Amino acid sequence: MRKLRSVRTEIAKMKRELEAREAEYRREALAPSMDVLAKTLLDDDEFCEVIEQYSKDEVRVIAKHIAGNMSRVIRES
Repeated sequence: MRKLRSVRTEIAKMKRELEAREAEYRREALAPSMDVLAKTLLDDDEFCEVIEQYSKDEVRVIAKHIAGNMSRVIRES
């Protein structure tokens, strides 16, 4: 039974490591697109004025909402 727990623990650890590596790969692969997105948003005065009104935590909530509606944003663009 102890060996089974050890195997499960090792599998869980490997899954976490794989997820971390996948996230790192995704960040690296998307870096050029994210740079364009960030520059475009930062160059927009209206966007900056609105975002400046919110705290970091509030901006995180806004960003999650945008991410959750990305298909709609793209469709309407």
